Amino acid sequence: MSFFTNLQINQIANIALQAGEIAKEFFYQKNFIVNTKPDQSKVTSADIEVSNFIYKSLGNSFPKIPTICEEQNNAQFSKEAFFLIDPIDGTSGYIKNSDQFSINIALVKNQKPIFGLIYAPIFEGGKLFLSSADDNLLKYHDLLRKTEKIVKEDIEISNFKPDVIKKIDTKVSSLRIITSKRSHDSDLIKFVKQFYPQNINNYSLVKRSSAIKFFDILENKADIYIHFNQTMEWDTAAGHALIKLINISAKKISIIDDDFIIGNDLDYGKLDYLNSSFVIF
Repeated sequence: MSFFTNLQINQIANIALQAGEIAKEFFYQKNFIVNTKPDQSKVTSADIEVSNFIYKSLGNSFPKIPTICEEQNNAQFSKEAFFLIDPIDGTSGYIKNSDQFSINIALVKNQKPIFGLIYAPIFEGGKLFLSSADDNLLKYHDLLRKTEKIVKEDIEISNFKPDVIKKIDTKVSSLRIITSKRSHDSDLIKFVKQFYPQNINNYSLVKRSSAIKFFDILENKADIYIHFNQTMEWDTAAGHALIKLINISAKKISIIDDDFIIGNDLDYGKLDYLNSSFVIF
């Protein structure tokens, strides 16, 4: 069973919906300020405002659970439970008017993600995936239209009916790959040659931004999700928790003697919160 009760999960989902309203308002009005962080990545005033809202809201609702958030000063946790948050995942696209951004909320315990929520307020009409109290995977869709009909302060997840998603064990003749827009095709081809040689001339490739790449896996639109570039734990923890509900794994990738090696599951709560390369299948 879940770490959280249904009531607590509703609280978290409501926080995500309200955060989405903040993100949408900045997105539509284009009134955010863009700055560059020390690592040369971009951050906007929208990121900061959404971050502050989620950080404060989770702190008020769950005062005993610490929160690690991309845009906050972060401590390091090992075995205790903590929230791991990306207030706006896909900031670079958000700045460029792309709808491929999401709000990611995960709970990590013993270095493993045990609860996940990804909310894309605008992408494909507004989608939200989350873990339920009985360890099902729930999908809410068409939320862009639905939330726009409700006064912001009254938006609650209980107003919307979810779909329960089960793993679909379909056999496909081609290989459907989802990856980052920054991935190099040469790396992907090498990976396919090594692990899926039968598909080297028969695979499709889609590149997206942010954690919405997990949507393709969760909705059985992709067979594998490969990521060779740097990501942070808050980019993947929520999606990792969600895919586990339908028996899909997220494995580390390393390179030894010019070959890819698939290792153990991604883990969380490391000192630098930095992920290795990974594959999800």
